Amino acid sequence: MYDANPTIFVPVPGVDNGPAIRALLASGKRWIQINGSALRLDTPVLLEDDGVPADFVHIQPHPSIATVVVDPSGIGRDAGDPTNPSYAAFEYGGKRTTAGYLSALVAAGSRVLPVNNGALYAPGDWINVSNASTNPGATLLPLDGPGAKYRVEAVVGNNLTIDRPTERAHPNNATASKCKPLVGAIIEGLTFTGDCTVGIHIHDDINGTYRGIRTVGWTGRVGVLIDNWNIGSLIDDCFITGTTPGTGALESAWGVAIEGGSGSRYSQCGGTMCGTGITINYGYDVRGVDTLAFSNTVNVAQLTECVDCFNIRPRTANASALDVSESGSNVNCAVVDRRQATDVEMGTGDNTKAEWRSLTMGGQFAATESILACDENNGLRQVNPATALLALKVDGSMERENIWVDSPQNYGGNVQLSNNLQHWAIGMLSSDPFRDMVIYNVTAGQVDLRVAYDTGMITTRGDVNIGAGKALKINNVTMLTGRGAAIPNAAGGATVDVEARAALNALLAQLRLGTLPTT
Repeated sequence: MYDANPTIFVPVPGVDNGPAIRALLASGKRWIQINGSALRLDTPVLLEDDGVPADFVHIQPHPSIATVVVDPSGIGRDAGDPTNPSYAAFEYGGKRTTAGYLSALVAAGSRVLPVNNGALYAPGDWINVSNASTNPGATLLPLDGPGAKYRVEAVVGNNLTIDRPTERAHPNNATASKCKPLVGAIIEGLTFTGDCTVGIHIHDDINGTYRGIRTVGWTGRVGVLIDNWNIGSLIDDCFITGTTPGTGALESAWGVAIEGGSGSRYSQCGGTMCGTGITINYGYDVRGVDTLAFSNTVNVAQLTECVDCFNIRPRTANASALDVSESGSNVNCAVVDRRQATDVEMGTGDNTKAEWRSLTMGGQFAATESILACDENNGLRQVNPATALLALKVDGSMERENIWVDSPQNYGGNVQLSNNLQHWAIGMLSSDPFRDMVIYNVTAGQVDLRVAYDTGMITTRGDVNIGAGKALKINNVTMLTGRGAAIPNAAGGATVDVEARAALNALLAQLRLGTLPTT
C-alpha cells in the first residue's frame, strides 16, 4: 500500500531530474514530495520499477510548496509523430503483451469470454478486449478504440470467466491481450509549462487520482490523458490552458481527456484554448460534475461509443465550433444542466477557475459591515472593518482548507504588502498555482490586480473613481483572476459599489452575517 512516510526530493535546477525520480521508484520509494518550485524533465518519469508498475505511487509538492512547475520541454515531441502520447512528463504504458483473441461474438452482460486458446491465460490475469483490433493475423495487441479491461477469475478449456459482466458487446476476433495495470497512483499539485506531447499520460489505470493539475505557458498537445482502459480513476480539479486550439499535430488538442474509462469520475475539470476542454472517448459509466470549459473549439465532447456517460452541471462559453459534441454512436449519454460560464470565471491569460454561484448579482456592500466568507463549511466570519476585505468567495464545494483570514497582516502565506495602506492582499486555494497573493493597487485612476506565482506575474486592471465620502467605485473590470477577489475597505463607512461591463454577470453580493446567498 502507500508508504508511511514521504521521501523528500529536491530537484536540481537546470538538469534533467527524470533519472533521479526513476531511481527513487526503482529503490522502492512510492511517496515522493518534491521540495522545489521548478522541476526540469528531459526524460519521462516512467511509473514503474524494472517493468513492474509502481502501484500506490504518490507524487506531490512538499507541503511548503504551493505547486511544482514542471518543464518537460526536453522530452518534446516524436519527430516522426508529434502526436505520440508516450512523449509525456509522467508516463505509464500498461506493460501490454500479446495473448489470444475472442473466438465468438460476446454480448454485453456476459461473464464468459470464449477465446482461441485458453492455455494462454491464468486466473488473476488482466486482459484488454479491443473492439478495434479484430485482425489477429496482423496484430494481437489492442488498438485505439472501444473496448474494456477485465480480470480473469477462472479458465475452463477455452472459456475465461471474468470479474464482472461485459460492459459492451465485443466482436469475434477481438484481441484479448494482457496488461499490468497501475493501481492507486496519486499525482497532484503540478503545473506544466513548455512543450511535450502530454503532461500526464497513463494507460491501464485502476483507482488512480489525478488532482490539482494546471498549465502556464503550455504548448503541449494534451494536459492530462487517462488512456485506454481505466477503471475507477478520479480526475479532480484539473484545468488546462492551451495555446493554439485545434486538432493539428502541434496544436493544443485536449485539455483533460479520459479514454476507455469504466466507472471513472471527474470533477471541476476542463480547459480553455484547446481543441476540446474535456473529452470522454469510449467511456462506460464515466461521469463528471462542474466542468469549466470555455474558448475551445469544442468545450465538452463525449465521443465514439460511450455508454451511460454523463457530464453534469458544466459551465461553458465561447466555443468557436460547438459548445457540446455528443456522438451519435453513444448510448444513454447526456450533458445535463448546462450553464453559462461567467466572465469572472473566464477572464484572460493564465487564470484558473472561479465559481460565483454563491453570490447574488449586483448590490452594494457597507464597509462597516465587512464580512468574509471563510471556511469549507461555508461559514461567515466578521472581520475588523478597519483592515477588512470584501471577499467574493468560491462555491463551498470547491474549498479545501481554511485559507481566508481576518486581515492581510494575519495571513500565513506568501503575502507582501506595500507601505501604502491602499494595497491589500488575499491568499488563494492551495490547489491553485496562483495562490500566493492577489494585490489590488488602488490609486485614483486605476486598480491593478496582480497574481504572483513562481515564474512571473499576471496583471489586470479596471478604472477607479473615488467619489464623495471616499466611496470606492470600480468600472470596466477586465478580469478577476482565480478563485477570489477582494476590494479594499472604504473609509468612514462608505459603501463600496462595484460595476463592470455588461457581460460580467456576477459581481457583488449584499452579504449579511450568518447567511450566504445561494443564487
